[in-house]
Amino acid sequence: VPRDFVFMPANTTSILQSLDKGVISALKSYSLKSTFCKAIAALGAIPLMDLGKLKIFWKGLTIPDAIKKICDS
Repeated sequence: VPRDFVFMPANTTSILQSLDKGVISALKSYSLKSTFCKAIAALGAIPLMDLGKLKIFWKGLTIPDAIKKICDS
């Protein structure tokens, strides 16, 4: 058996997965809030007049941006 594997005791999956849901939920919440705050800032003072800025913002999001957001959280 390779040393990288750890066998868990029986009937622990439901306990461990419920912990993951809380962590993942918090991460998604932080990421979404951060993204929308940046989108609102990209719009400027008159958000309804220039939606082109919002389109440019969404198209400008990259995978490195997402990785940085995860690291920040």
